[in-house]
Amino acid sequence: MGATQKPGDAGDIPQPDADLAAAWATFRAGGVAVCRRDGAPMALSVDGAIAAYRFVCVTCGFASPWFEATPQSGMKIRGFGPAIEPGPPATDD
Repeated sequence: MGATQKPGDAGDIPQPDADLAAAWATFRAGGVAVCRRDGAPMALSVDGAIAAYRFVCVTCGFASPWFEATPQSGMKIRGFGPAIEPGPPATDD
């Protein structure tokens, strides 16, 4: 899971990566999606105005791309751009 950009509409919508698809399947089955970066739980962020979702790690802030659910329990990625990995968490030194 990568990009943290705002969702957009375009003709060519890339397909989800395996991590995002697995997180969505786990969430839909009633489980807890976990962050691939640090293993912490991920919260589902919902933008009702554009009917899009994304997962955001509750610990490190790592976020998936925005996506929309399809009627067949699948998903389509929204938004474009390279995956953005957050830097290391801040420490109190």
